[in-house]
Amino acid sequence: MAFAFVHLIAGWLGGKFWEAAGKIRLSKMSWMLLLLGSILPDLDFLLEWTIDPGFHRTFTHSILFALIMMALFFFLFWSLGFRKKTELSFALCLGVLIHLFVDLISSQGIPLFWPYPNYLSLLLGYSASIDPLKFALIDTALGTAWVFYLSVKGKIEF
Repeated sequence: MAFAFVHLIAGWLGGKFWEAAGKIRLSKMSWMLLLLGSILPDLDFLLEWTIDPGFHRTFTHSILFALIMMALFFFLFWSLGFRKKTELSFALCLGVLIHLFVDLISSQGIPLFWPYPNYLSLLLGYSASIDPLKFALIDTALGTAWVFYLSVKGKIEF
């Protein structure tokens, strides 16, 4: 079970890898969309809490969702006249795919090939009996360490 900071850190690491592998520097907009994509699938919690208690980890945790988001944002950026529409829509899609990967290795499964009903998992030492509060505390500690790291590197200021 991964929480927001784990997904954001994984998205940030994916963006750093993209920059290093492509020998490029991502724009601020690409970074924003990559990080948005890394938490976007969990927005289904809003529907879970308000409408349907069985909605979390369904459609939004699938490759189909990632591709639909990439296409939707590509056409949005195209209609708005953005020059880097491919990079921007790919950044969002990459963020979603990173989220899916983190959930594959840290949870009891996601419907990666939705609407195919089977949930896939690469379970790495996760036990359903571990208290979610412990995971939340680990997530908070990782988030705090990440903010501290960015502060030391001069990337953010308080």
